[in-house]
Amino acid sequence: MPFLWALIGLCASAPLAAGAQTPPVSGVYVCVDAKGRRLTADRPIGQCLDREQKVLNPSGTVKTKLGPSLSLLDREELEKKEKIEVQTQAKAMQEKRRNRALLTRYPSEQVYELERTTVLSKMDAALQVTRKRVQELQSQREEIEAKMAQYKADASKSPPALRQQLEDNGRNQREQKHLLAEQEAQAQQAQARFAEQRVRLEPLWSAAAN
Repeated sequence: MPFLWALIGLCASAPLAAGAQTPPVSGVYVCVDAKGRRLTADRPIGQCLDREQKVLNPSGTVKTKLGPSLSLLDREELEKKEKIEVQTQAKAMQEKRRNRALLTRYPSEQVYELERTTVLSKMDAALQVTRKRVQELQSQREEIEAKMAQYKADASKSPPALRQQLEDNGRNQREQKHLLAEQEAQAQQAQARFAEQRVRLEPLWSAAAN
């Protein structure tokens, strides 16, 4: 019989060990279980893990209270919410740092417009140079093809230098067109970036002015 009672006590304490997160507080534990029975013990009561337990001082006053122990599912849900909250707070802090850095770089609309105009003007100038080069290469190709037309009946009789010019022109056109596409993409990205920065900066400028 003593072994049986010891086994029952061990089983009763098992759920408590799984749900306990801190060492038991010394005192008298009191609760009312699911059957309406008032239970007391010198440690957390296993039958009241799903409800509040009071811990009494020797004088009978309430020393502290223990909330219901969380089930595995509840604990996972709580951890999920806490993780989302931490991520939200981290994102908010990152946003604040980004705004501070942006405002430091562009403390006023005048500074912002000066850099925007300078950057976009340089990009536009580079685009104009590349476009002009593409047009020049196209004109050269037309001249070369006009000369090659004399050997239309038998292209093998065309001068090697002329064929080399045609090959070089084709390669140069491909390179310049690729460069032009990259420059146009970079210019579009810069315009979008400045537009996005202005949307972020306007309320920051307004707040700084006030």
